[in-house]
Amino acid sequence: RVDQGRIVVGDSVALLTASGEQTVRCQGVEMFRRILTEASAGDHIGLLLADLNRTDVQRGDVLAAPGSARRVQQIQAESYVLTTEEGGFASVPSPWRGTVYFDDGLDVPVSVRPLDGVALRPGDVKTLALAFDHPTAVERIRRFVVRDEDRTVALGVTLP
Repeated sequence: RVDQGRIVVGDSVALLTASGEQTVRCQGVEMFRRILTEASAGDHIGLLLADLNRTDVQRGDVLAAPGSARRVQQIQAESYVLTTEEGGFASVPSPWRGTVYFDDGLDVPVSVRPLDGVALRPGDVKTLALAFDHPTAVERIRRFVVRDEDRTVALGVTLP
């Protein structure tokens, strides 16, 4: 699925895999058995990529514009911790584990800690270190929420 932007036959794209990043060229775009010259945000497509075998791509791999995303184990983000009136915690647990980083279709287990080392309180706006359980493709500046079980407890934006 194309989340944002567009892809045109002949474009170079970055393939972000668990083993690293590779630049490949799009040789074809297909949607519901129709061959297209381009696809835009919202389209569910299949791509023919140059110099790749079917086994080179696995579930969880990401295609992105070159330089727009990276696969990381930890990121920094400017975040707001929700208050109890907004549905957040009465007191933020420390260490804060068992939470999930959620960004559009991506949800990844994450542990959260403040960079300044001071305990988090509801209503705080702080720079946080988010440590993913496994390497995850993240855009340089992207909005996200942190969920704990069935409720949103924080929101923020990733830092470049």
